[in-house]
Amino acid sequence: MTDMLTLHKATDETKTILKWGSILIVSIILLLILINIGISLKEHFFPTPPQPPTVSFGKLPPINFGKNAAYKTLTYTINTLSGTLPVFPDRATVFKMTPAKSSLSSLQNTTAMVSQAGFTQNPIALSDTLYRWSSPTPPYKNITINIITHNFTLLSDFLSSGSAVFSAQNLGNENDAVITSQNFLQSLSLFPSDIDMNKTQTFLFSITNFGLKPASSLSEAQIIRVDFFQKDVNSLPIYYPHPPYSTMNDLVGSGDNQPQVVEAHFFHQEINQNMSATYPIASAAAAFSDLKQGRGYIASYYGKGTAVSIKNIFLAYYMSDTTQDYLMPIIVFKGDNGFFAYVSAVKDEWINK
Repeated sequence: MTDMLTLHKATDETKTILKWGSILIVSIILLLILINIGISLKEHFFPTPPQPPTVSFGKLPPINFGKNAAYKTLTYTINTLSGTLPVFPDRATVFKMTPAKSSLSSLQNTTAMVSQAGFTQNPIALSDTLYRWSSPTPPYKNITINIITHNFTLLSDFLSSGSAVFSAQNLGNENDAVITSQNFLQSLSLFPSDIDMNKTQTFLFSITNFGLKPASSLSEAQIIRVDFFQKDVNSLPIYYPHPPYSTMNDLVGSGDNQPQVVEAHFFHQEINQNMSATYPIASAAAAFSDLKQGRGYIASYYGKGTAVSIKNIFLAYYMSDTTQDYLMPIIVFKGDNGFFAYVSAVKDEWINK
């Protein structure tokens, strides 16, 4: 009998513990829900201000945009889909560029590199870092390359050299031109890993009066220009000094048996995405005010008039055709007649004037 009473008492105590334990657990859950609701309401009505931009690099150098593509005074109207200016975040990320490193074997390494592309003659020194190699076969080519950065220019006399380029017999199509350009850069071991092939663009040209003129179709073309573009950074595109072109481009023409690169311009800098800082940026309205007051860079404009209708405004990064220490954000204004204008996005107080 005593055992039965003890068992009954133990059962009652277990039920009591389970009951109050369940109540405690439910109470904790409800308390957590109420706390979360309270935090949400507080953030909705009294949001916690974000941490200020890090500005870890201190004041930044101004962006060197170069010369404007248009010097006449332009007037602007906003004709975006919304009819208004976009709203940007209050900050953007700035990245350090990876500096090129020299070594005692820089000339030797570059000599070996260009020989793979057919430039086997002895180089001519133009400066301590700039050397020129020539190719002995038509169309006679020379490549001028910085032995530290490996940025280069390749020129040839293709405009006057002979029938292979002019006949366009082995020019191929746009895809052939892209492959030819890529193979050429790879033969120099200079095809960058940050190229987005989906962004690659081609442009058709005919040769007229020893110059290039846009061609309306492949059947009329004698030259195909290929431009390579770098991948987006922080989901923002990279724009170059002369849109729609980049600083990495080739002109492809017909050779005796296959397409060949007859001219090339290559300027590339590596972005160090492990070294970055955030900086406050201007609003679209402030950037538009700068543009109207002539403080923007007109990168491209083919129109004859002075009135520009702006169709799109967005953030991007700027990559120059001269050495820069930082990859910095810009505000891009895009309009009719090939109009592109850039305004530096980082607020003025963080730019060395």
